[in-house]
This record gives sequence, C-alpha cells and structure tokens, in this order.
Amino acid sequence: IPARLTLQVWDADHFSADDFLGAIELDLNRFTRGAKTAKLCTIEMATDESSFPMVSIFKQKRVKGWWPFVARNENDEMELTGKVEAELHLLTAEEAEKSPAGLARNEPDPLEKPNRPDTTFIWFLNPLKSIKYLIC
Repeated sequence: IPARLTLQVWDADHFSADDFLGAIELDLNRFTRGAKTAKLCTIEMATDESSFPMVSIFKQKRVKGWWPFVARNENDEMELTGKVEAELHLLTAEEAEKSPAGLARNEPDPLEKPNRPDTTFIWFLNPLKSIKYLIC
C-alpha cells in the first residue's frame, strides 16, 4: 500500500451543501518539494511534477513549504484553487508519544505591556478627571 497524504479544502456552508474547493495528494515516498514562498507555488507543481525537485518524507524526516490545491473546472481542466503552507514531520512511535501534536508546542510569548497614559483626553466623558490631570 503506497503511503499517501491527501489534503482537501471544503467551504463550510450553513444552509446548503459544502462545496469542494481543491485538493492535493502527496505520495510520501516521492513528492514535489514545497515552494519556499506562496508566489513560487504554481499549478505546475501538481500537474508537471517531473520538472521539480522531488523529496521523500522517509529520507528527509521533515519537509516544509507551499503546495498548490487544484480542482477540475467545468471543462475538466485542472485549475489552481488555492495554496497551503505545511510542515510535515515523520516521527517514531516513541517521539510521537513524547510530543503529541498540538501539545508539544510552547505557549506564545506574551507581548510587553503597552505604555499607555493614565488618562484619556476625552474631556466630555469625564471632565472632572481631565481637569485634575491638567491642574496637578
């Protein structure tokens, strides 16, 4: 059984059926290396794979880049419908147990407290407080 990763994008309609927007299927033994930027990510990466460098997740263990989402239009031609930035990691069972997806990430770094003035100069909302800051 070939190792394949299929990514699909669907819209989320509330009152009608969800619409298929695009997909990409990657053969994990040999797939197109992801583009470094979204601008370099083109439909040719999905349709003409032979002209792009190929990678194997089983040899490289970690791959990051941009890949195109494609779908067939009404003329049955492939059409670029979107792009996705993804990072793929191949882990052993022990590594996956140590850092499960979503739980291994650190908390985001907090921002510094902004330097705000003690008062706002909206005098019409609180004129007495504004007068106090102007006098003192």
